Amino acid sequence: DPTVRLEDSGRPALPGQKHPGLGLFPELAYLLRLMGLRLRCDGLMNHPQRYHNAVLYGRFMKFVDPAVEGRFRALERDLSGLSLPEASLAVSEGRVLGPDGTPFVWDPADQVLPITRRARAWFEGRTWRRRAQETREGTHFRVTPPS
Repeated sequence: DPTVRLEDSGRPALPGQKHPGLGLFPELAYLLRLMGLRLRCDGLMNHPQRYHNAVLYGRFMKFVDPAVEGRFRALERDLSGLSLPEASLAVSEGRVLGPDGTPFVWDPADQVLPITRRARAWFEGRTWRRRAQETREGTHFRVTPPS
């Protein structure tokens, strides 16, 4: 809401956020799906610039690359003890350490909302699911406290 100051919203800001949200994300997701159906798209693509964008869209979208999907789901799992603003801030500040102990750097990648049966088949296929699961199970992150 551009008429409200973020500080006055009573909610913590997400990294990069300038104004409080309107709480319309579920409706937006529904409209995106309807738009894709109406336009006869196989799917709709998103390229989340920040971790919290991927989390929000990840409710109904998947990363095209199963290894990226698996790593993202491992990150979600390992940050699940934090609120979304806390987790996103930890990622953006470099306080999330990857499997090799170095700071994890968010690297935007393509997420897709599959609409047609053909598009859904890609994400439901055994090869894609196995690769995503193997990556998720083999990837672990830890968070360091703010300094």
